[in-house]
Amino acid sequence: MKVLNDYRKITPPSFRKHGEVVINHLSNKYNLTVIEKETVDSNEYIGSFDGENITVKSSLSDDHKLFLIVHLFGHCVQWCGLGAEKYSNIEETLPINNDGMISPEKLKELKDYETEAAGYAVQLLNDALDVNLSQWFADWSHADWDYFINISSLENKPNTMDIDVKFGTNLIPPRKITDIRLRKISPKYAY
Repeated sequence: MKVLNDYRKITPPSFRKHGEVVINHLSNKYNLTVIEKETVDSNEYIGSFDGENITVKSSLSDDHKLFLIVHLFGHCVQWCGLGAEKYSNIEETLPINNDGMISPEKLKELKDYETEAAGYAVQLLNDALDVNLSQWFADWSHADWDYFINISSLENKPNTMDIDVKFGTNLIPPRKITDIRLRKISPKYAY
């Protein structure tokens, strides 16, 4: 596997190609379908998974699509793998400006949930690609969490809905992908 010291040198067509390879891997190994469409059930969503399909907004950049596909796959492993019942208490609606009053305990639970899914996503990238995108994925994952904190905070009303990816964040260790059994579940959304 080729290790990239600086993924920022990857051109957009390369991210598109990496996405195609990952999508083929998901289809061939897991029988999971990836769908691109302009509206993912509602204009506010950019992606979803329902236990059988991953859907991403077609207008996203190629690197954002790839991040979303592998990230949502990580959640598919959680919801369709062994022990899926432990996620039944995960909040499924986004508490914009903390209308849902997320407690510190709930915030830690959500962070652990996201970190676990990210580990599965890193493993997927390692399994599917001949290039190591661990730093790229870590940077996107940390930016995704910061984005969530920004839009769920009462103090920091977001002035933008853009994700701010910073280079060089802490790497996320891969997690072994457990046996998964795809099954239809209520859709889980990405904002």
